[in-house]
Amino acid sequence: MPKRCEDPLLVEAPSSRSKCVCCGGAIVLGSTRVGVSARHNGLSVTRWVHPPCFSRFCMRVDYAPTDRAHCQGDGSPIRKGEPRLVVFLESAVSGKTKHQRAYKPPNAAPFLRDLLELPGVDVRPDIIAGLDALDTPEHRAWVVAALSGLPLGGAPAPVRAAPPPPAVAAASGDTLFFDGCKIRVMWPQRRKGRARLRTGVLSLRSGGDGGGVRGPKYWLHTERERGGVRERRTTWGGLRERWYEVLSSPREAPHRWSAAEVAAARERLASGESAESVGRGLGRSALAVEGKARAAGKKAKREELEEVGGEGGGGSAGPSQSQQVGPALAADSDSESCEVID
Repeated sequence: MPKRCEDPLLVEAPSSRSKCVCCGGAIVLGSTRVGVSARHNGLSVTRWVHPPCFSRFCMRVDYAPTDRAHCQGDGSPIRKGEPRLVVFLESAVSGKTKHQRAYKPPNAAPFLRDLLELPGVDVRPDIIAGLDALDTPEHRAWVVAALSGLPLGGAPAPVRAAPPPPAVAAASGDTLFFDGCKIRVMWPQRRKGRARLRTGVLSLRSGGDGGGVRGPKYWLHTERERGGVRERRTTWGGLRERWYEVLSSPREAPHRWSAAEVAAARERLASGESAESVGRGLGRSALAVEGKARAAGKKAKREELEEVGGEGGGGSAGPSQSQQVGPALAADSDSESCEVID
């Protein structure tokens, strides 16, 4: 029997003084509120959220990027690549995400069941945020069953397949690390003169290396409404001319950044892609992507200045030589002036 999660809490508001950290609205006296433990100025505090806001903006399903996390429900370790339910606080005003906690889906089922019974909560386990970004239908079905509290029959939690190392992906021609990514893209319908939002998985086309003018070539595999899969051709040049975002990726962050990853992150950010989307594509956080791209930009600028300074150093040898020749010229002029005086 999964352990009942004690955090978040579902309690009745004793007054109308508390405010929802998501929308900033007041929490009415006597209404049910969700409490999440947090830290503020070194103290343990409880942040309060409206149940509808919590269900829409404070929960998502994803894969564990490392094996260092433990379930907040029973304290058991969460394996790398295992599906998990992430509870976090995100401000609608600043957009900042913090106070993140991870749960194994079976351990979160009791709390989720109580939450979904509250009025105004319209999120169900089968439409929870991040569920569509999971790799396979089997993974999605297992998570839905676990979050719904259904018996799993002793079936172990699925684990995501390990992706190829960055060096292997770059050597294959996927210099931007899109191969295997699930994306949402605004795809043009030229005959109808409009664009349509499509969701599909990118795969590198054979011979689609990054040496062309338009960059690496990909297939976009999308599901037809009447069944089946359709393959659409695209390139990096075509993608960056449209709006798109990465929903999920088979990649998980290694311990160190490779040079190919840094170059891909900088190029994708320069094209207008959000740091969150780049992070999902590389298996890293948005903060890590922004920080690494910023550091790489500073390093490139510093190397450029050093190169310019080195070229200028060769020209600066002239003045130093003239300073050495200067005393001799001055001595000659002095001798000539002496002869004139005599």
